[in-house]
Amino acid sequence: MISLNAQNYEDMLRYSQTQYSGTARTMAMGNAFASLGGDFGSLSINPAGIAVYRSSEFTLTPSIIINSTNSQLQGNKSDESKLSFAPSQIGFVGTYKPMRDVKNGLVSSHFSIGYSRNNNFNYKSMAAARNTDQSLARYFEENTNNSNDNWSQLSQLAYDSYLIDEVDDGMGGSYYSSFMNPGDKVHQTNILDKEGYSGEINLTGGVNISNILMLGASVNIVTMRYKEEAHYYEEYSLDDGQVNSYDVFNRYSVRNYLDASGVGINLKAGFIVKPMQFLRIGAAYHSPTWYNMEEEFGSGIDGLFFNDIDAVGGNSTYAHDYENIFEYKLITPEKLVAGASFVIGKIAIISADYEHINYANGKFKTNSNNYVDIAAIKEASDALEADLTSANNLRAGIEFRLGKQISLRGGYAYQGTPYKIEENDREIISYSAGLGFRNKNYFVDFAYKLSAYDSRYTSYNWDPSYDAELGIPYQTITETKDHFIALTMGWKF
Repeated sequence: MISLNAQNYEDMLRYSQTQYSGTARTMAMGNAFASLGGDFGSLSINPAGIAVYRSSEFTLTPSIIINSTNSQLQGNKSDESKLSFAPSQIGFVGTYKPMRDVKNGLVSSHFSIGYSRNNNFNYKSMAAARNTDQSLARYFEENTNNSNDNWSQLSQLAYDSYLIDEVDDGMGGSYYSSFMNPGDKVHQTNILDKEGYSGEINLTGGVNISNILMLGASVNIVTMRYKEEAHYYEEYSLDDGQVNSYDVFNRYSVRNYLDASGVGINLKAGFIVKPMQFLRIGAAYHSPTWYNMEEEFGSGIDGLFFNDIDAVGGNSTYAHDYENIFEYKLITPEKLVAGASFVIGKIAIISADYEHINYANGKFKTNSNNYVDIAAIKEASDALEADLTSANNLRAGIEFRLGKQISLRGGYAYQGTPYKIEENDREIISYSAGLGFRNKNYFVDFAYKLSAYDSRYTSYNWDPSYDAELGIPYQTITETKDHFIALTMGWKF
């Protein structure tokens, strides 16, 4: 939470680690649709899936998303949750056939337009610790005393709000202090509140050749919006309840906020081949997404002290730095997808996908000619190569048909860790299930998906060599679960 305005690998992951939503059918089958097609949700995975359609179709999928988190900090557990409603997809597919049925050559051509959501950013967590011997105020000390006057934004605000102040060292020099003594303790609370989405408007075309080879390609306009607020609260605490430092804070709060929006474009192309009636093989290439990004960000600190700071301000202070705006370009990594599926008569379908993405290939680029902006963007791009790596993602799905109209479905998905450092894991595992009802002219599908992952973060960071007593900053470990509920309504014509 120290800085929300500097581009880093978390920004790249946020906008490139796709969580496919699609229709209830694709969601229920783990989104393992690289070789299946015939469903609007498959077009974001492999656009060749459009050539599997035999008729025109319109689909609409509203969804409910419930985010829940369990955080642990110094043995203290905290729970939070957040509910949101979202359109998972809406789309039209047009199927065009020659005047007479043909078996060889061009059997049909297809076109579609629609919207698919591919990421959900809604999230809320809280972490708290009581009587801990580490403090964000000590980070402000370390940063101001060891950065050659190149303070962080928050350190400057801490100085402006008197959380730290300049002290005469008695030898003709000075240093910065928070007036905390060894053994002092604090109560901490950190709340992260996020919301937003990313999705793409799909323009897809494809052809069916001899009912054996399906080809497809798409142009996708990607839109995203992301908001984050980080609230950090700290209260001075001693075991005996006594204050032993005249100028130390009573309590203070730090607020960081980020409001980011972007528009991008990417291309996708793929094929599906049916070498045998029961076997389908598919593959697709996803180009990088080229984003134009704009961020508005700011920070503020409120302080309350045991003693008056001055005659005018009394014992409360406030410092803020708002309405900073930064524009830049972001290029996500390209992606390769492959899959195979088995069609067991009219009884069952089994499918599996493999997906490869190298997050280290992402890039930040600046629109500015300012040297500081250029240096910051270069540092962020270099950090991607140092901290991120390739990830291998797996998906699997199954569908059982109970008669002509009812289907039962299940799915599993695994997204490998994007980090080189193993403890920063964030492997995402998803389980899904659903059922569907299909008639000649319409269909209704229902799906539920549970996605779970663990993450770690520190509310502050410092160089332990600055003061051996500080130790390594404590980590917050958060277990996150996202519950997705989707209902698809479709009409064939």
